Amino acid sequence: MSRDKFELLLKFLHFSNNEEQDASQDKLAKLNPLLILLKARFKSVYMPGSIITVDETMVPWRGRLSFRQYVPGKVHKYGVKMYKVADTNGYIWNFIIYTEKQNPTTSLGHSQTVTMRLLEDLFGCYRTVVADNFFTSIGLAKRLLGNDNYLIGKLRSNTPHPHPHHL
Repeated sequence: MSRDKFELLLKFLHFSNNEEQDASQDKLAKLNPLLILLKARFKSVYMPGSIITVDETMVPWRGRLSFRQYVPGKVHKYGVKMYKVADTNGYIWNFIIYTEKQNPTTSLGHSQTVTMRLLEDLFGCYRTVVADNFFTSIGLAKRLLGNDNYLIGKLRSNTPHPHPHHL
Protein backbone atom coordinates (compact mmCIF):
# COMPACT_ATOMS: atom_id res chain seq x y z
CA MET A 1 0.00 0.00 0.00
CA SER A 2 1.37 3.40 -0.90
CA ARG A 3 2.02 6.04 1.74
CA ASP A 4 -0.55 8.41 0.22
CA LYS A 5 -3.24 5.74 0.26
CA PHE A 6 -2.39 4.84 3.88
CA GLU A 7 -2.55 8.49 4.97
CA LEU A 8 -5.89 8.90 3.19
CA LEU A 9 -7.31 5.86 5.01
CA LEU A 10 -5.88 7.10 8.30
CA LYS A 11 -7.44 10.52 7.75
CA PHE A 12 -10.93 9.03 7.60
CA LEU A 13 -10.49 6.40 10.33
CA HIS A 14 -12.79 7.60 13.09
CA PHE A 15 -14.42 5.75 16.00
CA SER A 16 -16.93 8.23 17.38
CA ASN A 17 -18.99 11.29 16.59
CA ASN A 18 -17.32 14.46 17.91
CA GLU A 19 -20.67 16.13 18.63
CA GLU A 20 -21.90 13.27 20.84
CA GLN A 21 -18.81 12.80 23.01
CA ASP A 22 -17.48 15.03 25.78
CA ALA A 23 -13.78 14.19 25.85
CA SER A 24 -13.04 16.65 28.65
CA GLN A 25 -14.17 14.19 31.36
CA ASP A 26 -13.18 10.83 29.88
CA LYS A 27 -9.81 10.63 28.18
CA LEU A 28 -10.92 7.50 26.31
CA ALA A 29 -14.32 8.91 25.25
CA LYS A 30 -13.62 8.59 21.53
CA LEU A 31 -12.32 5.03 21.88
CA ASN A 32 -14.94 3.74 24.35
CA PRO A 33 -17.32 2.35 21.69
CA LEU A 34 -14.45 0.31 20.23
CA LEU A 35 -13.18 -0.77 23.67
CA ILE A 36 -16.67 -1.89 24.71
CA LEU A 37 -16.97 -3.99 21.54
CA LEU A 38 -13.53 -5.53 22.08
CA LYS A 39 -14.26 -6.44 25.70
CA ALA A 40 -17.60 -7.98 24.77
CA ARG A 41 -15.98 -10.02 22.01
CA PHE A 42 -13.13 -11.18 24.27
CA LYS A 43 -15.68 -12.37 26.85
CA SER A 44 -17.99 -14.06 24.33
CA VAL A 45 -15.31 -16.08 22.57
CA TYR A 46 -13.69 -17.75 25.56
CA MET A 47 -14.43 -18.42 29.23
CA PRO A 48 -11.32 -18.61 31.43
CA GLY A 49 -10.54 -21.69 33.46
CA SER A 50 -10.41 -22.07 37.21
CA ILE A 51 -7.06 -20.27 37.57
CA ILE A 52 -6.72 -16.72 36.28
CA THR A 53 -4.18 -13.94 36.69
CA VAL A 54 -4.55 -10.22 37.34
CA ASP A 55 -1.58 -8.18 36.18
CA GLU A 56 -0.49 -4.91 34.64
CA THR A 57 1.29 -4.41 31.34
CA MET A 58 2.74 -1.55 29.35
CA VAL A 59 1.69 -1.03 25.75
CA PRO A 60 4.68 0.76 24.18
CA TRP A 61 3.93 4.36 23.21
CA ARG A 62 6.37 7.22 22.69
CA GLY A 63 3.96 9.76 21.19
CA ARG A 64 2.14 12.59 22.93
CA LEU A 65 -0.58 11.35 25.24
CA SER A 66 -1.85 12.88 28.47
CA PHE A 67 -1.95 9.52 30.26
CA ARG A 68 1.33 8.08 28.97
CA GLN A 69 3.27 6.47 31.82
CA TYR A 70 6.96 6.16 32.61
CA VAL A 71 7.80 3.02 34.60
CA PRO A 72 11.58 2.52 34.83
CA GLY A 73 11.35 -1.16 35.85
CA LYS A 74 9.46 -2.27 32.75
CA VAL A 75 10.96 -3.48 29.46
CA HIS A 76 8.98 -0.77 27.66
CA LYS A 77 9.55 2.19 29.94
CA TYR A 78 7.14 4.57 28.17
CA GLY A 79 3.64 3.61 27.23
CA VAL A 80 0.02 3.13 28.18
CA LYS A 81 -0.52 1.15 31.36
CA MET A 82 -3.17 -1.52 31.10
CA TYR A 83 -4.56 -3.80 33.81
CA LYS A 84 -5.77 -7.19 32.61
CA VAL A 85 -7.32 -10.51 33.57
CA ALA A 86 -5.80 -13.40 31.67
CA ASP A 87 -6.19 -17.15 31.62
CA THR A 88 -3.18 -19.40 32.21
CA ASN A 89 -2.84 -19.83 28.44
CA GLY A 90 -2.34 -16.04 28.06
CA TYR A 91 -5.78 -15.16 26.70
CA ILE A 92 -6.76 -11.65 27.87
CA TRP A 93 -10.36 -11.87 29.03
CA ASN A 94 -10.86 -8.33 30.38
CA PHE A 95 -8.79 -5.16 30.62
CA ILE A 96 -8.78 -1.59 31.92
CA ILE A 97 -6.68 1.19 30.43
CA TYR A 98 -5.16 3.39 33.15
CA THR A 99 -5.75 7.06 32.37
CA GLU A 100 -5.38 8.89 35.68
CA LYS A 101 -5.07 8.55 39.41
CA GLN A 102 -8.01 7.14 41.32
CA ASN A 103 -10.39 9.40 43.19
CA PRO A 104 -8.98 9.55 46.76
CA THR A 105 -12.49 9.51 48.27
CA THR A 106 -13.04 5.85 47.39
CA SER A 107 -12.79 3.48 50.35
CA LEU A 108 -10.81 0.79 48.54
CA GLY A 109 -7.21 1.13 47.47
CA HIS A 110 -6.30 1.46 43.80
CA SER A 111 -5.28 -2.19 43.34
CA GLN A 112 -8.45 -3.50 45.03
CA THR A 113 -10.68 -1.22 42.96
CA VAL A 114 -9.00 -2.31 39.72
CA THR A 115 -9.17 -6.00 40.63
CA MET A 116 -12.83 -5.88 41.62
CA ARG A 117 -13.75 -4.05 38.39
CA LEU A 118 -11.81 -6.56 36.29
CA LEU A 119 -13.41 -9.58 37.96
CA GLU A 120 -17.00 -8.37 38.41
CA ASP A 121 -18.34 -10.77 35.74
CA LEU A 122 -16.58 -13.73 37.39
CA PHE A 123 -17.96 -13.38 40.91
CA GLY A 124 -19.55 -16.56 42.24
CA CYS A 125 -17.55 -18.72 39.81
CA TYR A 126 -15.08 -20.26 42.31
CA ARG A 127 -11.96 -19.19 40.45
CA THR A 128 -8.48 -18.78 41.89
CA VAL A 129 -6.89 -15.40 41.17
CA VAL A 130 -3.10 -15.29 41.03
CA ALA A 131 -1.62 -11.82 41.47
CA ASP A 132 1.71 -10.17 42.18
CA ASN A 133 2.46 -8.17 45.32
CA PHE A 134 1.02 -4.94 43.84
CA PHE A 135 -2.48 -6.41 43.84
CA THR A 136 -2.29 -8.79 46.80
CA SER A 137 -3.74 -7.67 50.13
CA ILE A 138 -5.72 -9.20 52.96
CA GLY A 139 -8.62 -6.87 52.17
CA LEU A 140 -8.71 -8.08 48.57
CA ALA A 141 -8.56 -11.72 49.68
CA LYS A 142 -11.58 -11.12 51.96
CA ARG A 143 -13.54 -9.36 49.21
CA LEU A 144 -12.82 -12.13 46.70
CA LEU A 145 -13.70 -14.83 49.22
CA GLY A 146 -17.00 -13.03 49.84
CA ASN A 147 -17.66 -13.35 46.09
CA ASP A 148 -16.72 -17.07 45.97
CA ASN A 149 -13.25 -16.55 44.52
CA TYR A 150 -9.81 -17.20 45.98
CA LEU A 151 -6.52 -15.29 45.92
CA ILE A 152 -2.93 -16.49 45.67
CA GLY A 153 -0.23 -13.88 45.96
CA LYS A 154 2.70 -12.57 47.90
CA LEU A 155 2.13 -9.79 50.43
CA ARG A 156 4.50 -6.84 50.50
CA SER A 157 6.46 -6.56 53.73
CA ASN A 158 5.56 -2.87 54.11
CA THR A 159 1.79 -3.45 53.78
CA PRO A 160 -0.06 -2.87 57.06
CA HIS A 161 -1.62 -6.17 58.16
CA PRO A 162 -4.67 -6.34 60.43
CA HIS A 163 -4.41 -7.99 63.80
CA PRO A 164 -5.07 -11.78 63.56
CA HIS A 165 -8.21 -11.44 65.73
CA HIS A 166 -9.75 -9.15 63.09
CA LEU A 167 -9.44 -11.74 60.35
